[in-house]
Amino acid sequence: MIIYVVMINDRHSDPGVRLFSTAVKAIDYAKQFARRCCYSPEDIREELTSGMQRAGWLYYADYTEEDSIWVLPCKVDE
Repeated sequence: MIIYVVMINDRHSDPGVRLFSTAVKAIDYAKQFARRCCYSPEDIREELTSGMQRAGWLYYADYTEEDSIWVLPCKVDE
């Protein structure tokens, strides 16, 4: 079984983790979270580097200079 993990790195709180049953739900949550927490929509930078893609990441965004969120799949009961 694969679940989709949203990792939240926000300087105002402890790192956060949210779990989802589909990649679409996880990515949608991450995008909405970034929009809700950014100072301005122009601050959001969505970019997947080749290293992130090789590691299996599905989404990454910086929503301030110091805060970011990303989505990756995770096998459960491997």
